[in-house]
Amino acid sequence: MALAAILATTLTAVPAQAVSGITDVTDDTASFNFGPATSKTERATCPSGTRVIGGGGGVLGSQINDGLVITQMQPVRPLYGEDFYEVTVNDPTGALDDWGARATAICAPALANMTIAYGYTVSSSASVQLATATCTNGRKVVGSGATVYNAYGHAGLQVMRASTDGTRVYAQAHEEPGGYSGDWSIWAWAVCATAPAGYEIVMTPSPQDDSESTKNATAACPPGKALLSAGAAASFSAPAEVALQFAHAYAYGGGGVLPDKTDAFVAENAPTSADWDFIVGQSICAS
Repeated sequence: MALAAILATTLTAVPAQAVSGITDVTDDTASFNFGPATSKTERATCPSGTRVIGGGGGVLGSQINDGLVITQMQPVRPLYGEDFYEVTVNDPTGALDDWGARATAICAPALANMTIAYGYTVSSSASVQLATATCTNGRKVVGSGATVYNAYGHAGLQVMRASTDGTRVYAQAHEEPGGYSGDWSIWAWAVCATAPAGYEIVMTPSPQDDSESTKNATAACPPGKALLSAGAAASFSAPAEVALQFAHAYAYGGGGVLPDKTDAFVAENAPTSADWDFIVGQSICAS
């Protein structure tokens, strides 16, 4: 009994650490060379000595019913070189000439017990696929990501967000209307760490919740807290016509101000009369 009391005192006496040295890097320079392409990728690389915590990004120049889909929003820790956050957008037709991609990496010195977990689906021709990446040993999600493999733009992300309790990341993609005959899979990525001081997940629904063709939601971190990673999601039952367009990490004012908000946008890539409910923007925040 005395030992249990000592252990309890020891565990609760260690305060959560604040996240220090946060920086953000945005890369969209290649995408400003607008022109037709079936795929465009942007990579935002963390400064030397920092690790990727999370990020955001998506489509530049998106228009409703244009067929663009996000197939990658991924935090990457390579064996060699600096960490980065990578975003890929696909146009399966290759016909559009006024679009691009943006990636933002949110970086800091490594957090306590930090690692990247993943989960994936077995490659198949299922029209909707959902993967989950789970943080273990009491760690929490500080950054999220999702990657669609081998669909070549014929399946796009609809969901990339953490669970409300911060234990896992959901990644869902849906084939285009009319389907896709090939086999493909989806991976979910979770940057996991001991929860930092002020850890909080903010999820904000869109004001649109019926059959609107576009839906936007902004999730803001509380005053005094910084954004660690962006997320966005349509409902898990969203139809094939619906695709995530961006989950941008941003801050009002710019000028070196760290991101503290997520701007999420989901749109119909083909007209549908279906009521596809509200979307959510998500911000993972900490002091």
